[in-house]
Amino acid sequence: MFFLEEILLALAFGYAMYAIGIFGGILICTTMYVLPIMIALLRSHTRRRRITVITLCLGWTFVGWVWALIWACTDNTEKKS
Repeated sequence: MFFLEEILLALAFGYAMYAIGIFGGILICTTMYVLPIMIALLRSHTRRRRITVITLCLGWTFVGWVWALIWACTDNTEKKS
C-alpha cells in the first residue's frame, strides 16, 4: 500500500514521471521475482508446483531465487506426444 500512496501523491502534485518510474520499477521487480514460476509453467516442468512454492517462500532471498531459477531451467519437462 505504501507504493500506491506514493504514486497517488506524486500524481496529485504533478510528478507524473516520478509516478511512472515507481510503477515501472515495481513492475520490473515483480516480473523478475516470478520469473522462475513463468519459466517452469511455460516449459511444462514436472516440478512446477514445487518451484512455485520455493519462489514464493524463499524467492526474497537471492539464494532461493537463484535455486528456483536454475531448477526451472533444468531439462525435467513433460514429454509432448
